Amino acid sequence: MADNGRFVRWQGIQLTQLGFVLNLVLGFAIAGLGFWLSLLRDATFQPRCWAKCWFVLSAISLLLSVVMGLWCSLNRLWDFRIAAGIARGKWEGGELTAKRSEMEKLDNRTWTLLYWEVSTFVLATALLIATLVLAYWSKLF
Repeated sequence: MADNGRFVRWQGIQLTQLGFVLNLVLGFAIAGLGFWLSLLRDATFQPRCWAKCWFVLSAISLLLSVVMGLWCSLNRLWDFRIAAGIARGKWEGGELTAKRSEMEKLDNRTWTLLYWEVSTFVLATALLIATLVLAYWSKLF
C-alpha cells in the first residue's frame, strides 16, 4: 500500500510540473511574439537576406509553439474530464474500457504536444537570435 501512495504522490508532482512547463513555455512563446512584433515595428531594424528568412521562420515557429501549447492545454482538460468521469463511476463495462483507452491516447498526445511546443519554441529562439546577430553584427563587433 505504501508503494501506491508514493506512486500517487509522484504522479501528482509530475502533473503539476507538466502544467508548469507547459504554461512557462507558452508564456515565453507569447512574449517572444510580442518581441518579434516590436522588432517588426522598429524602423532601425532592417534584416537582410538570410536574416530576413530566419526572422520570418522564427515568427512561424513562435506561432506554432503557441498553437501547440494551447492544443496541449485543451487536450489535458479533455483528459482530466474523462478521468473525473471514471473516478465518479460514470461508465461501466465496455464503455469504461473505451474511456480508459481514450484517456491513454489523450495522455500520449499531451506529451507529444508538449515536446513539439518546447521544440518549436527553442527553434524560434535560435532563429531570432541568429537574426539579431546578423542584423546587428556591425554594432556587435
